[in-house]
Amino acid sequence: IYSANGNATFGWGCSVSGNIYINSNNVFTIPNLSNYDFASRVLKLDQTNFEAPEIPFLTPPMIDNYVNSYDTGDEEGTVTVSQNTHYGSLSVGKTLIADVSAGDIYIITDSISLYAGGEIITNGNGTLYVFINGDFDLSGSFRISGNENKKVLIFVSGNVNIVNNSENVKMYADIYVGDGNIRVNTTELYGNVVSNSSTFFEMKSSISTIYGTVYVPCAAASISNSGKIQGRLFADSLNLNSSEIAYDESYTDLVIPNIEDEDPPIIPTEMDIPDGESLLINFPYAYLYGNDDGTVTATNSIKREEAVALIYRLLKQDNKLGGFEVGTVEPFENVESNRWSKSALEFAKYIGVYRKNYISVQGNVTKGEVAKIVTFALRIKPDDTKTISFSDLQINNPYYHYIKALVDIGVLEGYDNLIEPDKDMTRAEFVTMINRLIGRGKYHELPDNSLAYTDLDGTEWYYEAIMKASFGYFQTQQDGIYLINPNGKPDRSLIDYN
Repeated sequence: IYSANGNATFGWGCSVSGNIYINSNNVFTIPNLSNYDFASRVLKLDQTNFEAPEIPFLTPPMIDNYVNSYDTGDEEGTVTVSQNTHYGSLSVGKTLIADVSAGDIYIITDSISLYAGGEIITNGNGTLYVFINGDFDLSGSFRISGNENKKVLIFVSGNVNIVNNSENVKMYADIYVGDGNIRVNTTELYGNVVSNSSTFFEMKSSISTIYGTVYVPCAAASISNSGKIQGRLFADSLNLNSSEIAYDESYTDLVIPNIEDEDPPIIPTEMDIPDGESLLINFPYAYLYGNDDGTVTATNSIKREEAVALIYRLLKQDNKLGGFEVGTVEPFENVESNRWSKSALEFAKYIGVYRKNYISVQGNVTKGEVAKIVTFALRIKPDDTKTISFSDLQINNPYYHYIKALVDIGVLEGYDNLIEPDKDMTRAEFVTMINRLIGRGKYHELPDNSLAYTDLDGTEWYYEAIMKASFGYFQTQQDGIYLINPNGKPDRSLIDYN
């Protein structure tokens, strides 16, 4: 047991095999008159987190195969999924088999519900990765499980609450949690529970057993009512009461490396930006139109179809679509034929940004994905004579080359040595970047306040960028300023819908 920063308190009826490590500034408490030998195995260290480095919480991959809502139903039989899929909502009422016989499968779901006889299991030697963008709740006999030879890897951005009440439930899974609370009161979990940021971990059930390592270095851990961990525990503090922690080497496959270990070699990603000369954009028009209600929602995350459409407008009005015409590529199967962004989305597919037949048009896009859209559309490549250095971007990041290309030309900027490639980009950040790209800046006239969007008051850091993106300009200066062209904002329907 490692208690990284807090106290360790044991009540009656506890059993622990192995040593108990706590910080030298904290205390270990056991019941009065206890005849346990705990005290002889308590080791106080000046620094107890030396073997508790951060365990990576994987970022969900980008999956174009998007299904808004899917329900297996609860009639007899099974259903099988054999491809990477992003579900807006997934409901499982019977056995859903992830066929990993041909390789790993990734499932992303924004919400998940198991009911009736619902379970998700695997078939094959590959690994099932499940990313849950919200809370993960299980009860009854529901489960998501691999097998003895290959566990499912579950990544949860919200809270985890597993309260199975059947003594026959076994789950073969590693559960990785963001900063949500963790309650594991399940019968038998064969796997690890890992969270770098969670501050709450609880087990309190007479049938709760975890065969693996519980790694929650920031959490106040509480284990009671005969809960049992057959492995190792890393926590910020621990309250153990009528429970057991037994070190078992066969269930401690989670490697907690010493920080002095060498880092693995970093293999650069390949650059796949389309060949050809970079495109220079001559764009005197407005490209931002706002919402129908008069707002612009600048601080909202920009949606995938919005980002693609804004780039499409730049290129289309400058006659630089590279031969693309509507109908040139096979349309996305889940995009309506009359959707306003359909042409722009097909253009993105045409230039290779997206390659599959499904796309989440209303999904948020990260800075990394935006960089890919822009560099593919304008064929902007990294400058080999320049270097960049951000603490959160390495050359093996899938978006490294796209981000570097935009940083090299001063279009994309970071701060405090960070570029945040996996952070959703806001509409304001996107517009600021595009204005740099097309050279729309301090020499362009600022529209009158009376023309502003209803959710802007002029004090926002992004106010000028948003306003200048919303108007067109004459292409020659007058007294050193590009003045607003009242005819520089064409009807959206003439651009987006054809």
